[in-house]
Amino acid sequence: MTHPDTGRNAMASKGKSGLVIKSVLCGAVGGALLLAFAGFKLYGWHTYGQALSFADKAARSAALRHEDDVLAVVCAAIFRTKATPAQWTELRIKDGWEHAGIVDSVVDIPGVSNLNYTAATNCADVLLAEMSARAQGGGVRR
Repeated sequence: MTHPDTGRNAMASKGKSGLVIKSVLCGAVGGALLLAFAGFKLYGWHTYGQALSFADKAARSAALRHEDDVLAVVCAAIFRTKATPAQWTELRIKDGWEHAGIVDSVVDIPGVSNLNYTAATNCADVLLAEMSARAQGGGVRR
């Protein structure tokens, strides 16, 4: 079928433009797929679900660290009131890896069956810092 004004075959020109559009669309889809692959695999992009999972893990970790810090402060207060002079000396002279056991043997926090290692070690660090400050004459405010 020829076009009445140009005298050209209308189907032939439509086929060429259709081929160009098809090539452009295939290139765009291929580029989008390549960009998505590079983004997720090489540049660290994440899906919404992955981002939520990472945020949840970070929040849980922060809550545990905060809980350990709170337990350490409570532990130190209880140790100060319950520990004998011998237990204070033992805490001062023993190696760092033994501090958690010494603290756990003295401190009994209601609702906590056993202090975890991090909280007990943080507690011992607080107590040892206080002892060091007192030995240097600085004292500790309460």
